[in-house]
Amino acid sequence: MDDDQIGRMKRYFSRHRHDAEAEGFRRGEHGYPSPGRVAWDAWGGSAGRAWVGREKFAGL
Repeated sequence: MDDDQIGRMKRYFSRHRHDAEAEGFRRGEHGYPSPGRVAWDAWGGSAGRAWVGREKFAGL
């Protein structure tokens, strides 16, 4: 991945961290998977968020 893509991931997760608190984000909740959960997973999910946080670009 290039620097731009990693930066986009970092900014996405920063803007959408509240999606994890919405109903339907977790398996078993009404409305699962919520649109926020689908997008979260498309961006790499929690593993993607953790990975991008460890990259040298974490300060973007």
